Amino acid sequence: MDEWTINGFLCGDCHLDKMKEFYIEGKKPKVENCELCGKNLESRDTYELHKGLNLSSRVCAECFEIKRKEVDKKLENCITCGKKLGFFRYNPRREWNIDGQLCRKCWSSHNMK
Repeated sequence: MDEWTINGFLCGDCHLDKMKEFYIEGKKPKVENCELCGKNLESRDTYELHKGLNLSSRVCAECFEIKRKEVDKKLENCITCGKKLGFFRYNPRREWNIDGQLCRKCWSSHNMK
């Protein structure tokens, strides 16, 4: 009853009417905005949240592509020198506070410090 903002009791018919109104309001499509740019989204041009891209809500197609390219670049290139990573990738140690992967030379130089 708190959601309906009604104090007191309702008869059976009024209770059913209020339940229908409340149910219909919940079924209406909600207007959502893009998490990154704030643009109003339509159902056909949205992407669901994506764990690999660190998205917490829906985004538009343009922002999704931009975010995907950023993540792909971070995964495919060394985070310090920008060199394209090959088959062997080196994960930084936690105490280095580096977000991404390193090439062999950069990992060795960080390890020597």
